[in-house]
Amino acid sequence: VSIRTDTMVVVSIDPETGWTAMFGIPRNNINMLFPDTIPAYNAYDCNCYPALINLLYGWAFSHEDLFPGSDNPGGVAMKETLGHLLGIDIHYFALVDLVGFVDIIDALGGVTINVQTAIYDANYPSEDGGREVVDIPVGVTQMDGHTALAYARSRVQTDDYNRMGRQRCVLEALASQADPVALLNELPTIVPAIADSLVTDIPVSEFPDFLELLTVADLDNLVSIRFIYDAPEFAGTPTSYVAEWIGDGYPYPDYQLIQDTVATALSLSPSEAIAALNLQTIDETCG
Repeated sequence: VSIRTDTMVVVSIDPETGWTAMFGIPRNNINMLFPDTIPAYNAYDCNCYPALINLLYGWAFSHEDLFPGSDNPGGVAMKETLGHLLGIDIHYFALVDLVGFVDIIDALGGVTINVQTAIYDANYPSEDGGREVVDIPVGVTQMDGHTALAYARSRVQTDDYNRMGRQRCVLEALASQADPVALLNELPTIVPAIADSLVTDIPVSEFPDFLELLTVADLDNLVSIRFIYDAPEFAGTPTSYVAEWIGDGYPYPDYQLIQDTVATALSLSPSEAIAALNLQTIDETCG
């Protein structure tokens, strides 16, 4: 398996309160620690995965004995390692490739994005392996899957961290614009359309329960955090989610700060968490 998980987002929804939080993990974090509850903990002297985190999913398939408990060692590896970083249990994972991302958005009827910064990419590598020009102006834009992927994925004019911001805006827009009732009715059509591009350990029988979460999720007050070195909540201060830089400038995360931040985000109401952590609201970042 040569898959690279270049976009990693953990979402938490409290089914009783609707409080919703979204945590973005940079793909270039390095030396991320394994929890001591899995065999992988003793694989290396560092008790870590000594490479970029976006390579872990594929690597786990050649080290299945280190990630028991599932027929998908990559999924187990990501849940355990990212959960250890955040200080929480991650119950399920879903992996979607580029084509699947397009198919899912098309199956949902597209998505409307309020583009804050224009994207122009004269040599964009499309999901079919070709090259094309991508020109997305500022303003409210109705996007099909192909355009939404380009908006979320293009690296021209921006860096990885800005791209993470666009990706969370797409995910928030998808969730807020989805009609749970319509999705439940269309589930027999949607599932076959994305089956070839979606890998998940969520039982198909539980899909309706997850869709019903959209009816309670408080997406207007979404707590959204990117664990990047120059997070806007720390502007003008020496504080950073990066503890140190390793090798050719790869970030090693500050585990304690990240876990404390996640604990605060999940223990307070969204408005209280946003204020306590000095976060930007989703409207401030996505419009």
